[in-house]
Amino acid sequence: MKIKSIQIIITLFFMLFLLCGCEKVLENESSTPETSNQQTNSEVMEKENKKENIKDSKEDNIIDISSDVYFDLVKNIFEKSALENGYFEYGGYDTYKYPYIQLYIAPKDKYSEDVTKVQSTELIKNVLEQLKEYEYKSGGFFKRNFEYINVHFYGYDEYGEYHRNGGPFIQINITDIQNVTEEKLIF
Repeated sequence: MKIKSIQIIITLFFMLFLLCGCEKVLENESSTPETSNQQTNSEVMEKENKKENIKDSKEDNIIDISSDVYFDLVKNIFEKSALENGYFEYGGYDTYKYPYIQLYIAPKDKYSEDVTKVQSTELIKNVLEQLKEYEYKSGGFFKRNFEYINVHFYGYDEYGEYHRNGGPFIQINITDIQNVTEEKLIF
């Protein structure tokens, strides 16, 4: 009995499969001639490609703040900005203090406190311009979202000692990046 019911089920699936295949063949035969069908298909494909390109370009500018893409973007922006600035060099980043990305920027030489502040402001202005080119979204409830970027500018104290607290400290809230200006940042 059990074997017979299995055979009936398999036969029904096979017949259903054949019926769907035949319907598809009949549908293709009743459509417009092949030349106009090819033109229509190519026009449809072009429209779909344009829509996908527009969609991809919009989606490329939306960054998940829990992804490696986000970390790479932040790293690359700070590296490039420090290189262009000339006074600083990029020192790396850490993500061990959730929800903060800790970035380290070091001076290339000993500069006065005033020069460090002016140059760090210029560097941050450049960084903000680049960060504002993107939109940022949360990775979801179960992911670690790094919505704050803490920038530690290393510097020298009055004894010539090199350390993290010798220069300005800046915190950027990436979820509100469109409203952030270098004047609103605390040094």
